[in-house]
Amino acid sequence: MPIGRGKGSLWVAGGWAFLFLAFFFFSFQSWARDSHRLLVVGSGDSEYLTVALGLEFQRLHPDIVVVVPPSIHTGGGIKAVMKGEAHLARISRPLLPHEKGKGIKYCFFAKTPVVFVVHPTVQGVTDLDRKTLVEIYHGKIRNWKELGGPDHKIYVVQREPGDSCRTVLERYVPDLGRVPEGVAYTAFSTPEALMVIEAHNYTIGYLPMAAARAGSVRVLALEGVAPTLENLAQSRYKYYVLLGVAYKEPLSHNAKLFMEFFSSDRAKKIMRDFGSLPIEGCSR
Repeated sequence: MPIGRGKGSLWVAGGWAFLFLAFFFFSFQSWARDSHRLLVVGSGDSEYLTVALGLEFQRLHPDIVVVVPPSIHTGGGIKAVMKGEAHLARISRPLLPHEKGKGIKYCFFAKTPVVFVVHPTVQGVTDLDRKTLVEIYHGKIRNWKELGGPDHKIYVVQREPGDSCRTVLERYVPDLGRVPEGVAYTAFSTPEALMVIEAHNYTIGYLPMAAARAGSVRVLALEGVAPTLENLAQSRYKYYVLLGVAYKEPLSHNAKLFMEFFSSDRAKKIMRDFGSLPIEGCSR
């Protein structure tokens, strides 16, 4: 479900969110001071979903422009809100101890599966178990043919330590956090991981479903369980991250409207279209 790769006030190009390239010419402070704009910075996990939500929100509120810059990670988003450089931070984890007690509040609006994905050239492989994943990421299984796929070398993408998706996977499969040097390419943002997997044949990696749905990658089942909304809701698929926003009060009028929009039927449909389960309670 490629999104926003075309015309519009808020759009995605080459994996990044821009607003007529103006992001490159104005500082965060300039955006934050503009009463007609809502600056939402932070995690790449919800970047594409936030773009889609922003586009629909703008149709309802044409006087407000939602600006979704490239990922600066959850921590970077929270720092920007603390400094008054952004209205909302895109987050994919709860606040850390050093981030609490500084006037920052947060809420989650969706739960999205952490999924293993492959480039479309990988045919014949639809489901992997944890043991096989460890063997792939440790370089013990090197050819897709060993798994019923094409006779070609496996290329591997991982994320950096501390990444939300990696943290979730390490909780259940600790050996995925101990990948030998030289086996995997390390991507430092979700959009980068998606871009690398899409651009290179026979590649495997992991992403939040909210990002995978924005690309052309194939999503795999894990241990025989597909990452569907039903399986996520019934806790059969247990690998997921929470997507939300962090903010400081008093909220700006635009930020309050955007957070209220998360609970609307239109917003929930967009979240589901991105393979994510809406969560109630993010309105303020």
